Parts: sequence; C-alpha cells; structure tokens
Amino acid sequence: MRLARGEFAVSGVEIYDFYGTLQGAGRSSTVLNLYPNGVSCGTERQTPLTFRRGDFKIKYLTIRALSTCQGTDNSYTAIALYGRPKGAGCDPDVLFARFERITMETDEQEGENRITAVRAGAEAAFTLDGCSRFLLGKLDVWRSTFRGFNRVIAARMQGHATVDISNNRFENCTNAFNTDLASQDTSIVGNYFGPDAESRSRRSVAIAHGRARNFDPNDIRVERNTFILNQGGSAFTTVGRAEDITPRQSAITIANNLIEIEQSAGPTSVAVINIDAYNGGVIKNNLMTGTAARNGVLFSGARMIDGWLIDGNDFGGNPIRFDPYIGVTIGDNFIGEDQNTTVIYEGF
Repeated sequence: MRLARGEFAVSGVEIYDFYGTLQGAGRSSTVLNLYPNGVSCGTERQTPLTFRRGDFKIKYLTIRALSTCQGTDNSYTAIALYGRPKGAGCDPDVLFARFERITMETDEQEGENRITAVRAGAEAAFTLDGCSRFLLGKLDVWRSTFRGFNRVIAARMQGHATVDISNNRFENCTNAFNTDLASQDTSIVGNYFGPDAESRSRRSVAIAHGRARNFDPNDIRVERNTFILNQGGSAFTTVGRAEDITPRQSAITIANNLIEIEQSAGPTSVAVINIDAYNGGVIKNNLMTGTAARNGVLFSGARMIDGWLIDGNDFGGNPIRFDPYIGVTIGDNFIGEDQNTTVIYEGF
C-alpha cells in the first residue's frame, strides 16, 4: 500500500492479518495524522491504529499522534500491535512488524502528554477471557526518529519473541523503551537518547518485573548507544515490586555505551544505572562524562541481588553504590579495578 504526498487522517482503525507494506513518499512528503477519536482518552482507551497479527512493514513517512483529549485524561496508545481480541480463542498469536525510516511525533511538548507511540504484546497482562494468550513474533524499529512522547515503545511479547531497536533517535521523550511482563530477547543498539531542549528523559530504558508470577526469561542487550541525561534521568533502570521476594533471572548486558550527564542532572540519589530485583548481568566498557555528581550504578531494593559483573568502565568519578533498603541484600558481585569510581556499601 503506497501513500502519495500529502496529509492523511486515521482514527479508530483496526487491521487484521495484514501481510504487506505501508509506505509513504518520504518523511517530509507523507504525513499520517492519528486521532484518538475521543475526549476522555485514558478512560475510553481509544487507539487510532491497531494491527492484529500479520507480517508487515511501515516505512518512509511521518506519523503524528495528535491530542483531542481534555484535561489530564490524555493517555492513549498511537499504534497498537496485538493479537486477536477477546473471545477469539486461546492459542498464541504471531505478529511480525518492522518500522523503518519513519518519524513519529506528538503535537504537545514533552511532559504534557501520556501518549505511547507503539505498544506491542497482549492486551491483558496474563489472562483474557480465561486464556493465557500471548503475542509471539518480532518487532523491529530501525533508523527512525521519535519526538515528544511520554513513552515511545512498550514491548510485552512472549515465547522468546525478538525485539530489535537499532539506530534510532529519541528526542524529548520521557521514557524511550519499557518492557514488563515479557519473555523476549531485546537488543537496543546504536541509538541516540537525548533531551534536545527541555526533555526529562527520566528512564531511557526500563525493564520491570511487572508481577511476581511472571518468571520467564526476559533478556536485554543495551550496547553502543549514546545517552544524554538531565533533570535526574537514568540510562537504564530495572524495577521490582514489593511482593517479589526472589529476583528475576535474566541476562542483562549494558556495554560500550556513552553516557553524558549534564549539569542539571539532578540529585546524587538518582542513578545513571539503577538495578533492582534482577540477578545476573554485565556492565562493561561504558563511558560516563559530564560534571554533574551522580551515582554511576545504584543497587537498591529489599532483595538479594547477585551475579553482576562490572568491569572496564570509566564512571567519570561517579560512585557504584550498594544501597539496600533493609537487611543484607547484596550477594556475590564482581567489580573490576581502575574504573574511575568509588565503591560504597550501605545498609549492612
């Protein structure tokens, strides 16, 4: 499907089993405006464009997520990648989607909306009409630009689905990538995460427990990215829940990234890399620059955290801090020498 030069409007469209390509005439030539088709967006859960299953590409155009929402109820998903709806059976669904050389942006300033650009996964956390229905397949986002979103990509896929986020620019976005309740292999490589003006960039990349019952592997690789942090933002965050007693076993690699910490980066209590509720990871060969004083790596939470290797980094004088809330919660971790940092243990 080819869109000519010009502007087009979409609202409340669902596409089933699409196998093909949606292609514009170029990012500066073809604009697709998405409207949530409602005024109480968070309550009505309006999604302008939904794909259910299929194998498709979207490329060479600009997509604008516009807000007709009233007041503070302005949360909605611009593009949803789902399986079949409620009542369609219990088998897993499969979807392959690739976004290539597109621009996605909002008509509001960063921090003033709660719009998610792309959401991939099951519509419900674990069960839908009594089914454990999951979305399998692959999500590719390549050489694209995203501006002004509260959350850009929220991926909740299962069955070791593949998520590849490579060579993109994230500008003025509060949270660039988030995954929870997932069992997927995620690669985030060669991207630029920058404030570019007044962005908060609170969590560039976040991986969350979600729920205690979801203990499937959720592996993530964050390599060769550039992070520009200000106003207390973090480059990478893992988030646990209070009821999760045992940390997740996941393969997390954070390597060869450049992290620039601007002077307005906020208090030292905020970490550039914040680890909670996950065992078994590697933090290596990262470079942190800038004059703001921050925790380079913060291990926090009320669970034993072990199996981490931290080596070959230059933390720019920012400390590695083990700061558990209660008890002795830090296990066997290895920290190499000569990383331009101080190791601080607290809470024992």
